Amino acid sequence: MKTLLLVAGDKPTRDHLVEGASAMTDELVVLSSGDGEQAARVLAARPVDILVTDLVMPVMDGFELLSHVLEEYAGIEIVIMGETELGRTSQALSSGGEFRFLSKPVAVDDFVDVVRSILARPAKGRLTGLSLPGFLQLLSAEGRNCSLRVKAEGRQGRVDVHEGRPINASCEGIESKEALFEVLSWNSPEIEVEEPVTSAARLIHDGLPSLLLEAALRKDSGEPVVVTLSGDESIERQEAASDSRGVDERLADPDRKADSGSMVGSFSALAGVPLQVEVAAAAQGLRAFMRLEGTLGAGIIELETGRSLAHVCRGDERNFATLASEAARAVRRGMHEIQDPLLRKSVRQLHLPGPNHFQLVRMVRGEPRLMLVFAGLAERTDVEAASRLLADFETTILQSP
Repeated sequence: MKTLLLVAGDKPTRDHLVEGASAMTDELVVLSSGDGEQAARVLAARPVDILVTDLVMPVMDGFELLSHVLEEYAGIEIVIMGETELGRTSQALSSGGEFRFLSKPVAVDDFVDVVRSILARPAKGRLTGLSLPGFLQLLSAEGRNCSLRVKAEGRQGRVDVHEGRPINASCEGIESKEALFEVLSWNSPEIEVEEPVTSAARLIHDGLPSLLLEAALRKDSGEPVVVTLSGDESIERQEAASDSRGVDERLADPDRKADSGSMVGSFSALAGVPLQVEVAAAAQGLRAFMRLEGTLGAGIIELETGRSLAHVCRGDERNFATLASEAARAVRRGMHEIQDPLLRKSVRQLHLPGPNHFQLVRMVRGEPRLMLVFAGLAERTDVEAASRLLADFETTILQSP
């Protein structure tokens, strides 16, 4: 016999779901609490197998309860109840097995189905902790004000959150984004939710999607990257990473003479593009990049495979193919940390610098499977001009019949 604890501040909702669970009395004991503080007392008094909790509650809310449970009762299966917008985030986060989600208002049938699925097929890996990126995305969806105390392997840091956005962080004598990136790099941290620090300075101004993307890429290599978000085509001062350091150094030799006559292209693959793109329009748009000094290549690339669907380049075609494939891999790895699909869609363009060359990666509007990649020599190519060409090229292929 398993025990379920239902925590919801709204009594009618609580009573309605408890009544719905009565059909499972032969295999389930159901307890209920009106806030997180009551729930914490129940947890301390007896073993609980399944916790179903709202996030917005009086006294101790769901975020504080979650941090308490993750620290003290790691074996509990967790189900979160939240609003529809939060649902998009939570359903994405739960795909990793961290928790399950019920969208409010919660239908009794959905509640019973989720509980039965837990009873019938318990998760193979028991919950040991919610990742800090995942927790921040929950806070963002709820627009929460709080301070997070984060601990891991004897280290401690703090993240100040205002209206769901990190505004400052501190860790071992450092502050701002550097401290946030350090804390985000810790594995399996303990997260404690505290009252917001009213005196916290706003030293972080970037949005959560770009911060998570930067942190994920920086964790791998520590090199700088620039992220542009939708609604802001200006280049933000963001830093993350590219894996292009292993590319043939001949490609990035500043003394190498670019041979415009060696331009190559493979446009026949455009038949497989999910958009209706006219080959002639794509060819003309891509060739415009070749008039820009220092261009190494440009193309339409599949995000999941890194395969070029259409491209132009100078020199050895395999070098550009390597650059494009590594750019796709870096973007996939970084995007994995932004589990909310709505947040992922806000990323418009990335600038991935290498020691002698750089790449611009532009996500195609409305088509998450495609990205546009431009590669150029670091000391010769006008980054802003290349960025404008990418934007123009995106418009061209989107408008192409």
